[in-house]
Amino acid sequence: MRSFFRALVPAALAAVFLASCAAVSPEPLIPETRPAASQTAAAETSALPAAGTTALPPPAADPATGPAAGTTTEASPAGTSAPETSEPETSPAETSAPETSEPETSEPETSEPETSPAETSAPAETLSPPVNTSTGDRPDHPYLGAADEPRAYYVKVNLERNVVTVYGKDAEGFHTVPVRAMLCSTGQDSPQGGIFSLQYTAQFEWCALLGGVWGRYCTQIRGDILFHSVPYTRFGDPSSLKYAEFDKLGTSASMGCVRLMLADAKWIYDRKDDIAGVEFYRDEDPGPLGIPGIPKISRNELCRGWDPSDTDPASPWGWRAPPGTEDGASAG
Repeated sequence: MRSFFRALVPAALAAVFLASCAAVSPEPLIPETRPAASQTAAAETSALPAAGTTALPPPAADPATGPAAGTTTEASPAGTSAPETSEPETSPAETSAPETSEPETSEPETSEPETSPAETSAPAETLSPPVNTSTGDRPDHPYLGAADEPRAYYVKVNLERNVVTVYGKDAEGFHTVPVRAMLCSTGQDSPQGGIFSLQYTAQFEWCALLGGVWGRYCTQIRGDILFHSVPYTRFGDPSSLKYAEFDKLGTSASMGCVRLMLADAKWIYDRKDDIAGVEFYRDEDPGPLGIPGIPKISRNELCRGWDPSDTDPASPWGWRAPPGTEDGASAG
């Protein structure tokens, strides 16, 4: 009996020892029975330097800890850290896109004003560059020209009184001597001021005008503004004068050109290169030679189809130039 107990007691002690060792050892609990909350806590504290896996930080190279590394990758710290870093990465890209597009839109804004000056008055300046407007030592006259100006005449168009006055040179070489006055018709599109050169302008003996009519002895002032005769209804026919328009000389009756009696239009046509400039202005004073008088012709059914200043031998007016005048035009 004693021998039985002697054999039983060591076996019982060994069983108790083994049971106590099994209860103390943590190794079987790590891969199998650790709750999810403890995994989350371990993952949350894994970012700290004194984490549970002190020997193996983030690389997780040990094969024994491989499953633990897999569980931390799926846990919240790694998941939340990825979107937190991705949000600032996308936001600078989004803000940089408008920053690069803003200078792209500003480029057309700077190019627009560069084109707007090029669209303005280049042809007008090419056709009629302004002439020298120096008044020298004679401020009593709006324009005298330079004393060394080689051209003999200067023309002034009074828009208010529809009178054209031509000035010649005085002894000092300035254009102050009135030599000719012409009755004219201007219009709403006539230049309202300024001085124009005839140096580079065109001329036409017969020129088509608006309204299907024709002008004679046309001299371009600027663009489609001309000196020309009263209109004719047929090209090349001096007997087709619009006599009612002739009787409007002295009033504003044109579209913008300067209409003249035929002899006056021819005078400017023949002396274009001798004219230093053409000035447009407004003044109640018609000029030093006053308003020239010309006849009304509409009631003269026999002659009214002809300009009364036309020196053509076929003209029914039978008109001849008075002594001392040029080209059949009055001197005053």
